[in-house]
Amino acid sequence: MVPETMLHLLQQFGRMDWLAFGVRDRIIRHFVNPDKVGPQEFETDFFGLKYQGSLNTFIDWSVYFYGAYEKGLLYLMRDLLQERQNPVFIDVGANVGQHSLFMSKFCHEVHAFEPYERVSTLLLAKIALNNLSNIVLHQVGLGDKNEFLDFYAPEGCNIGTGSFMPDHAADNNVHIGKLEIVAGDPYIAKLQLPRLDLIKIDVEGFEKCVLLGLKGTLARYRPWVVMEYSVSTRNNMSVRELREILPSDYRLQKITTNSKYGLFFNRSYYNLTDFDYRNPCTGDLLLLPG
Repeated sequence: MVPETMLHLLQQFGRMDWLAFGVRDRIIRHFVNPDKVGPQEFETDFFGLKYQGSLNTFIDWSVYFYGAYEKGLLYLMRDLLQERQNPVFIDVGANVGQHSLFMSKFCHEVHAFEPYERVSTLLLAKIALNNLSNIVLHQVGLGDKNEFLDFYAPEGCNIGTGSFMPDHAADNNVHIGKLEIVAGDPYIAKLQLPRLDLIKIDVEGFEKCVLLGLKGTLARYRPWVVMEYSVSTRNNMSVRELREILPSDYRLQKITTNSKYGLFFNRSYYNLTDFDYRNPCTGDLLLLPG
């Protein structure tokens, strides 16, 4: 058990966003390593909402010490919707619900898709804790057809890295059985959404199937898409295949977070640059209509 006084001091230090993230991360991990710390529960403020978690879960650990996991991506998604009236957000691979929770403050509707019960249960608890009525949890995965697929769940602190891809984090993930996948377009059509402004996709290498299943949805609603393009994603979907799946006028931008100024200072929460098709690299992408 880490002493409360030390935790509060490290939390204050971790939330000094003007300081380079790498500096803060190395120091905090030295004292409280998420891979080694025990199950220590907490409740903290999360952008005006309540967030309950445990330090031995990586996203919760990040929320406690830094205020959020992938804070730059959260601010980007918030800013994209700044001028929209009653925007609708879809969170594919919602995990424990941090992104859905944050976006509920800025959206009329949030639809969170998470088939892995261990993490979707934690999302339900967060919805109930904050008495939120604009988040709908769908306990299925999105894909290009209706089926039950083998799921490989992670061991260790990062419980959100489970995948339908057997080669994703193969040294850490273990097979736990089959989970339900639904074809994206017909499922979204049944929701009768008045609009769809933004989709976040983080499904640990399964992104190709998600996008194939949402081709009609992208063509109809023309949303922005924030997507992880990991090594597993690239192994399963080349940039050429990605462009062929998307509507023809969609373009790609690379998202960079925590840009440094010198060695010790943080320049900005996020930065957008044109994607280099000749030298494609992994990371987070913004897919946007022309």
